[in-house]
Amino acid sequence: AGQWGVILAAAMLSRVPMAALMAGLPNARGTGLSASVGAPPWGAVGAGLALALAGALICAGWLGLVMALAMAAAGFGIALVARAKIGGQTGDVLGASQVLAEVSALAVAA
Repeated sequence: AGQWGVILAAAMLSRVPMAALMAGLPNARGTGLSASVGAPPWGAVGAGLALALAGALICAGWLGLVMALAMAAAGFGIALVARAKIGGQTGDVLGASQVLAEVSALAVAA
């Protein structure tokens, strides 16, 4: 896998935790952009994951799968912290999940 393929794979994969957190966690507040957008259905989250994983495998080969596992662990970790500390997700939590997932994916690819 070339360096550009790894970067593209990380960018694709890092968007999945945002959708998963939107679907799986309640809104921590009743206001804000995250609350106004609502939660995607789990089918849409699964479709997004499938597309991102397929793209990552094309761009980064089997390393894309390892990157996806790192991304999933990062997303799960931030979900646990967000639920424990503020009772759910906000737009800031969603943004942090994307950044943390991308950094995690790039770290395992380095």
